[in-house]
Amino acid sequence: MTGPALRVAVLGLAAAAVLPASRARAQVRLGLDATFATRYVWRGVSRTREPVVQLQTYGALSRGRGWWTAGGWANLEPWRPDLGDPSVAGVRGPRFGEWNVWLQRDFVGGGLALSVGAAVYGFRGDAASGGLSDSLTTGELYLRASDFAGIRVVSPTIFLAYDPWRVDGAYLELELHRRIPLLPVTPFRMLEGGLAVGFNLGQRRTATDPEGYFASNGFTHLDLSLGTAPRLRLGPVPLTIAVVGHWQFALDDATRRPVSSGGAPRSTWWLATTLSLASARDEQETE
Repeated sequence: MTGPALRVAVLGLAAAAVLPASRARAQVRLGLDATFATRYVWRGVSRTREPVVQLQTYGALSRGRGWWTAGGWANLEPWRPDLGDPSVAGVRGPRFGEWNVWLQRDFVGGGLALSVGAAVYGFRGDAASGGLSDSLTTGELYLRASDFAGIRVVSPTIFLAYDPWRVDGAYLELELHRRIPLLPVTPFRMLEGGLAVGFNLGQRRTATDPEGYFASNGFTHLDLSLGTAPRLRLGPVPLTIAVVGHWQFALDDATRRPVSSGGAPRSTWWLATTLSLASARDEQETE
């Protein structure tokens, strides 16, 4: 649920649910995503400085004009980080340092998509060497609302997450999405442009709770993204290859980019490539 892979899955499932019943006969859908990112960034916070591999699997069951969806996600740090660099696993890598499981209900209709869900974030890193240990395992409840009626102009998404276990606070994010014509032929027909702004509502670090996610309440970061996600076929199985570049400007000290020299510049960039396989659908692919 935490990265570009989940966003691809949610948008794909929501789009399938919008289709008329005669064109979307499949009631169960399975998917597998694999992402290679030049760094692991979670809501503006760099959790690693080195590249990572993120794997996700999910299943969806169609119900009315929506879906029940459940999935699992894991983050692998293939390279051992330098001591002092941000890391989930710690310097004992390479290893899987984080796993997530999530369950959500999607409702689609009237040009809007609404998702309500719950997620568990588990950690198994080595705290002694800078990793995130299982003592930090937590969960959250979340709500996501997207407008698909204007998807060919600008499509807004609002995301609200509340963590009642570890920090007893909320996080709010607004994202604007724009599809930009690229070439007159498929599959490289569109560029995907995005602007996201994060806002912290009570998840800051304090003297009594140093494990908060952000340094202060208020705006956390500004993220600009640009990429493409051509849809191909691997035999009978639909394949999406999403390549997205991000440039981020930190508005909170926790979202500054850490560097090995000890500094923390306000801006950073990273690249994420996601391969998404999903069980075949009966409907035609449309742009």
